[in-house]
Amino acid sequence: MNFIQCRILVFLILLTSCFSPVYGKDKKPRQAIEKLSIDGPYLLKADDGSMRAISVDGKGRLLDKHYKSIPTSFSFEVFSDAGERLFPVTIHAVSRPEWKDVQSEKTFVLSDPHANWSCFASLLKAGRVIDADYNWIFGTNQLVIIGDVFDRGVDVLPIYWLIYKLEREAEDAGGKVTFLIGNHETMVLGNDLRYVKKKYTQLADTLGMTYPELWQKSELGHWLRTRNSIQVVGDNLFVHAGLSKEFLDRNYDIPTVNEIVSDGLFLTKKERNADKGSDLSFMFTTYGPIWLSGYGT
Repeated sequence: MNFIQCRILVFLILLTSCFSPVYGKDKKPRQAIEKLSIDGPYLLKADDGSMRAISVDGKGRLLDKHYKSIPTSFSFEVFSDAGERLFPVTIHAVSRPEWKDVQSEKTFVLSDPHANWSCFASLLKAGRVIDADYNWIFGTNQLVIIGDVFDRGVDVLPIYWLIYKLEREAEDAGGKVTFLIGNHETMVLGNDLRYVKKKYTQLADTLGMTYPELWQKSELGHWLRTRNSIQVVGDNLFVHAGLSKEFLDRNYDIPTVNEIVSDGLFLTKKERNADKGSDLSFMFTTYGPIWLSGYGT
C-alpha cells in the first residue's frame, strides 16, 4: 500500500474538557484523607486463568473481587463518574483488526473525546450511531474513533467500555467499529501522567500500583494493545496525527507500523528511546504517525 496514494482524513473534534490542577505530594496516604471516585471495572487477567475485577462504587468503596477462572459470558454494569448507570458489557474475544476495510455507505468519524462522556455519547446519539440505551443502531455502517480517550476528563472507562461493547454489536450487525491509537494512549500507558485526573492515580496508589500497571494485564489494556494506529477504509487513510516526509522515506507498510506502535505502547519514553534511530524509537517521535502535527502529500 503506497501511503502517498491515500487521502489522509483526520477528523478532529475538540470536545469541551478541563485540565487537571497540579497537586503536590500529600503528607498522609491519599486513601486516608480522600474518598475514592466511581471508576472501573478494571478486569485484570492472570497467567493462571484467574481474574481480578477492581472498581469503585458510588459510595467510594473499593470493590476488589477475585475469580479462580473467568466466568463464561462475564458481564458487568458500567457507571459514569456522576453515578449514572449506563450500560451492561459482556467481555468477548479480542484480536487485531485487519488494517484495510471496504468503504461502507456511511462512515461516522470522531476523535479526541478525552474522557468527556456526555459529549462523546451525545455525538453518537446525534449521528444515529447509538440509541438512548447506548446500543448500536448504525447497521452495516462504520464508526471510526481516531484516538485520545485518556486524559483531561473523568470518564475514561465508560468511553472505552462503550467502544469495546459497540465493536461486538457492530460486527453482529455487519457494521464495523474502528478505534485507533492516539498520542494520549501512548502517553498514559507509557507513564506520562501529566493530564491524568487525580481520581485515577489515587485509585492506583490505593492498590499499590502505578496507573499503567492497572492497565497492563487488564482486558481493556489487551484490547488497546491490539488496536491499529493506521487504518485504510476504501480510498481513505485514517491516522491520529499525520505522516511526515521522514516517515514516508522509511517506506513502512501499514501492518508493520501497527505492530511497532503496539510493541511500544506500554514502554516508558526512556525504554522507547533505548535504541536511538530504531523503528520503535522513530514511531514515538514528532515525525511518527502518533505525534506529527501535519500530513504528507
